[in-house]
Amino acid sequence: MRRWLQREVGDRETATDLTAETFARALVAMRRQRGGDQRAWLYGIARHLLADYRRHERVERAARERLAMPSRDWTTYDDAETEVAGLDELPAPERAALELHVVDDLPYDAVAQRLGITPGAARMRVHRALARLRGGAQ
Repeated sequence: MRRWLQREVGDRETATDLTAETFARALVAMRRQRGGDQRAWLYGIARHLLADYRRHERVERAARERLAMPSRDWTTYDDAETEVAGLDELPAPERAALELHVVDDLPYDAVAQRLGITPGAARMRVHRALARLRGGAQ
């Protein structure tokens, strides 16, 4: 199964994680599984996890594009820590709005509702956060 997942995702670590999650979910659901082809059942779980993984990757890629951030292979923790440091410097209200809109992929109405502000204010906070991250004017 791991080899199949590795061919699908192109990454050994991700395939290993997906394989482990497949077996973890299978253990939880064993009581509900009645007869049938156990192998097909496991691959069915793996296919669902793979679809979730791909959906998450699309959202992440879209977020990177909105932020004009390149896709990177983080080979060391220090590189990733340096890249994310700009987020820590954002004012808390702007960071919260940015995370909800870009990372969680919520529309401005939902961001506004979660933060208890108007949609216009949510849009402005996200705009200001992006401007700060790009090094532009606020």
